[in-house]
This record gives sequence, C-alpha cells and structure tokens, in this order.
Amino acid sequence: MLKLRRFFIVFVLGIMFTAVIMAVTSKPTTTVITTENPQLANKIPVLTIALVADTHNYNDNLQMALEIAKENKVDFVIHLGDMSNVGTLEELTNAKKGLDESGLEYFVLPGDHEYYVSEWNGSPSINNFANVFGEILDGLVLTWNSINLKFEIISLCETSSECGNLKSITGFASFVNEVNFKFKNEDKYLFLHEPLYPLGKDSQLLERVRKSNVKAVFAGDAHFSSETPDSVRSSLKHIVIGALTEERNLQTPRFSLLRLYANGEYSVEEIILDNN
Repeated sequence: MLKLRRFFIVFVLGIMFTAVIMAVTSKPTTTVITTENPQLANKIPVLTIALVADTHNYNDNLQMALEIAKENKVDFVIHLGDMSNVGTLEELTNAKKGLDESGLEYFVLPGDHEYYVSEWNGSPSINNFANVFGEILDGLVLTWNSINLKFEIISLCETSSECGNLKSITGFASFVNEVNFKFKNEDKYLFLHEPLYPLGKDSQLLERVRKSNVKAVFAGDAHFSSETPDSVRSSLKHIVIGALTEERNLQTPRFSLLRLYANGEYSVEEIILDNN
C-alpha cells in the first residue's frame, strides 16, 4: 500500500512537472487565415511584413509579436494604431521603447486613442505622438513591382497638408488617386487604422480604392481579425488585423505576417499568441 501511494505521488508530480515545462517552453500557435493560392506555402517570399494593431499598452504582447516577427525574418513592421489607451507621452514612449529594442525597421500609424488626451483639453491634436515618433503617418501605400522586385512605401504626409489630421482625412482620397496614377503598373496595398469596408466611414476613399489597382486594404481598430472580399470589386480584399490587447478582445491576442511573392501574389498568416 505504501509503495502504491509513493508511486501515485511520483506519478502526479511527474505530470505537474511536465505541465510546467510545456507551459514555459510552448510557443504560440499559428494559423493561416487567408492565402490567394495555397501553393504559396512552399514558395519563398520576396518581402515579409509584420502587421500589428491595437496594443493598448499590452507591450509584453507587442514584444512577443516582435520576437516572432524576427524569427520569421520580416523586412519591417507596420503598427496600425492604438498603441495606447489615451495617448499620453508615457504610454507612447513605452511602446516606442519596445519597437526600438526589437532592432526592426518599423512604421507606426496613429490610432484614434492616440488623440484622447488632447480631446479632453478641447483641441484634438497629435502632438504627443509627433513628439515621440517624429513623423505622422495617417496611412501608407505599399507599391510592389513583381517584374523588377522593387517596392516603395508612400505616406499621405508626402503629398498632402491633411497629414496628422485623422478627423478630416479627405485628402487621402486624392492621395490614392495620385499614387495610382504615378504607379500605374504596380500592385498596391493600403494600410489604415480603421477599416474601409464593410463598416467603414469614408465612402469617398472606398470608392477611389475600388477604382484603383489596390489589391488589399489592411486595418486594425476592430479588435477582431477578418477577411472580406469587396462587394463591388471581388479582387479587392479588406483584411482586419487582430488586436494584441487582452481587454475588449473577443479573440486571443494576435498579429499577422504579410508575404509578397515574385509572381505578384500575396499571403497573410495570422499568429495567435496562445501559450496555454
């Protein structure tokens, strides 16, 4: 009886020890949510971009995402906004510290939460964001030429006085027109803080995008990842990147990797931060 009891204790302790080891060493699971061609999984991308969104001060999750991004040899990172809860200098500085320490090149779009502190004072501005990050990128367009394998990142700030005015982003519609005219033959990918479709607020910009050769629009803000084909132009995809925050999030914290290939196709892999 005593031997049986000892065996049982050792058995239970062994299970507990194994569980602890697995919890410590397990890595986040990964799931592919959208791919234009399933065969792309066996091809080597020419460009890989980490897309993160809605950190809301969960900088540990941001750090984990950046580490995974480095393991996947990303070329750069785009943060789609809402790094903070209310846009204080302290919040933004902490977020920037994590991005800087990753050693990765990055672009950051301000989200609506980056405006909150100034709104309380009655004068919406992006001064805190500008003081920390230097430049204000309300939106980005990536142009991609699969013939000579060249890409270019273009921001609204380079072409419009609307830069840094998220509340009045009408200049972005003409910006998309400009880029579309200048890069007629290149594929384009648009990066915004808020989705354009199906619940977007900027119908003018959506109309311009539909008439362009933008292949996909990437956004955050919704705290729920999704992919929606456009109802007017089926070749256009609206892809919402999941949130890194653990609050007001119906999903497990996550981010995505965008991969571009030499044949002009792309894939999006969703990385779920789940160590349980």
